[in-house]
Amino acid sequence: MKVKDNRKSSGTGEKLYQVGNIICDGTANFYMVVSYSGRYALLNLATNEVVSAYEKSLHNLYESCYDIEDTLVDASLIVR
Repeated sequence: MKVKDNRKSSGTGEKLYQVGNIICDGTANFYMVVSYSGRYALLNLATNEVVSAYEKSLHNLYESCYDIEDTLVDASLIVR
């Protein structure tokens, strides 16, 4: 899988944490906000591992994971 990185300058704080958004953490790690069984988590796109606990709301996910270096990425996922 390849991520085409077209970072956006907009989208900060809680607005980043919406299902389907891809976030870069400032160190070239990419995460997708996912929903599973009514809970939310971050999925590491390089390892396919869930890297955060499943939270009951997007707000809870934001509070437990947000870092000031997080950036919203306008990305295209290419699966081969």
